[in-house]
Amino acid sequence: MANIFKREKRMTLSEWINALDAMGSVESASGEPVGEDTAMTSSAVVACIRVLSTTIAMLPYPLYKRLDNGGREPAYDHPLYALLHDSPNNYQTAYEWRQQLITHVLLHGNAYSLIVRDGASGRITELLPFTYPANMEVSLVGNEPVYRYRLQNGSVSQHLQSEVLHIRGMSSNGLLGLATLDKSRDTIGLSLALQKFASKFFKNGANIGGALEHPATLSKDAADRLRAGWEKAYSGNNNAFKVAILEEGMKYSKFGATPEEAQALESRKFQTLEVSRIFGVPPHMIGDLERATFSNIEHQGIEFVTFCLMPWAKNIEQRTAKQLIDAYERKEYFAEFTMAALMRGDYKSRQEGLNIMRQNGIINADEWRALENFNPIGGKEGTLYLVNGNMIQVGAEPPKPEPPVEPDPKKEKSKDDRAFAVLVKDADDRIRKREEADRKPDPARHAEFVRTVLEPIYTAFDRQGLDEAVSARCEWLKEGSGNRGT
Repeated sequence: MANIFKREKRMTLSEWINALDAMGSVESASGEPVGEDTAMTSSAVVACIRVLSTTIAMLPYPLYKRLDNGGREPAYDHPLYALLHDSPNNYQTAYEWRQQLITHVLLHGNAYSLIVRDGASGRITELLPFTYPANMEVSLVGNEPVYRYRLQNGSVSQHLQSEVLHIRGMSSNGLLGLATLDKSRDTIGLSLALQKFASKFFKNGANIGGALEHPATLSKDAADRLRAGWEKAYSGNNNAFKVAILEEGMKYSKFGATPEEAQALESRKFQTLEVSRIFGVPPHMIGDLERATFSNIEHQGIEFVTFCLMPWAKNIEQRTAKQLIDAYERKEYFAEFTMAALMRGDYKSRQEGLNIMRQNGIINADEWRALENFNPIGGKEGTLYLVNGNMIQVGAEPPKPEPPVEPDPKKEKSKDDRAFAVLVKDADDRIRKREEADRKPDPARHAEFVRTVLEPIYTAFDRQGLDEAVSARCEWLKEGSGNRGT
């Protein structure tokens, strides 16, 4: 006879807590259940996670190769470059993958991705995120973590550290990150309770709250009809602040506190600050501009990058180096987020800063243009590094000015003669081109043109013989000879 009785399978306490957490059924002190699904109904929680996850996801995350001169260049040829910068797997972009990882870390304290390698070469081909971080159990076996992931069909897959990219948040034991939903459950629960209170308050009428007293005893049907009529007439935002009309000697007794009396709005503001404090996000980044001004908003943005984003970026960079880059390649390759775009500031301040670097030989013209998304100039001009000419080496004596040199009249006259000859030669070329172009020249008009061209030169150098030069030029024109005496 077949055994129709099945042995009961009991869950351990940790499995039960994880299951409740996954269903959003762990109750907070406020009475509101707080889990992944319920926490994401809080506007403050959603805003903090959105700001952090989308900002880190949008940052370029290339793999670099170290150069012998101390510089670096993008390692386009390395297979890990495309996984980190473009697409880690068959169905996700790099943006989507990083956003999911950060969301998991912020909610659960941990994010996991399976490292898929090519069997022959050992090269990493994919990074596949584990969908439910709460289903992962991590234990330390010897000196190495072992990961056991419970699948939806109830089976368990086991993986070594080399097979799992584990991004953990703040940790007390170094093995697992502290889950935000566990450690801040009451704070998030209170935010949800205040949000629900405000919703129910407006649903039930923003101004009427109390009891109806009837002098007689009402039957159940009469009481139900009275309640239904009252709610239809006075409940909801559309009926708020209406004047109630009471009949048959009924009285209305008010009880409970209004939102102003209970300071519900102030409490909701405070809880928004509390949630911001949990995630480390400045309040102005999630829409609370009460303490933001035009004078400090830029500096608050810089503080957001420095103290909120950069710790997460450094966490991911170091975990990438440890688990995705082979030990013998770490001296040559590294991955780093490009944070410069978030530190740009306003346009005027950015250009002033770039100009300082340009004048001190830190960047060249092409590097400046690249930072502004302009194409390079091309050629040698764009690669030159320039510095101010009055700069000297630290500790060096400044050069002494040379004593003034007395002018030599002979040299000055010789220089003057050379300059005069060059200008006359240039003027003579202009006159000659005019003569060659004019097939039927008028001697009088030509003489006037020659004088107009030569007179400023003779006057500037205080030279005599202008009339002789004009006459000689006109005689050449009449005779048609090659004599071009000046």
